[in-house]
Amino acid sequence: EEYDPTGRKVYLQACKTLEVTPVSYFLRHIQDPRVDMKHRGLGAKGAKAMAIALVLNTSIVSLNLHDNALGGDGGVYIANMLKENCYISELVGVSYKLWSVQ
Repeated sequence: EEYDPTGRKVYLQACKTLEVTPVSYFLRHIQDPRVDMKHRGLGAKGAKAMAIALVLNTSIVSLNLHDNALGGDGGVYIANMLKENCYISELVGVSYKLWSVQ
């Protein structure tokens, strides 16, 4: 199997396994230093697929995930990815809703 420093093949396989539609924008920009994924509706499963790929990615240094409904699980997937990926130095738009107003 050939080396894939972008994580493209892993991302496509993760999407298939998790039964989520691959985000074409992410695939087009997976080699860019800055990737703006805001308002893409990833959800937790989409974040997991992306996180699996980003463990391998050596190109992206800035990632914007604003307004993607990641939830707690999605945040955990991204946090775990950041433990392995030493290239991403800027992460924008990941916040947690700590309480709800009723």
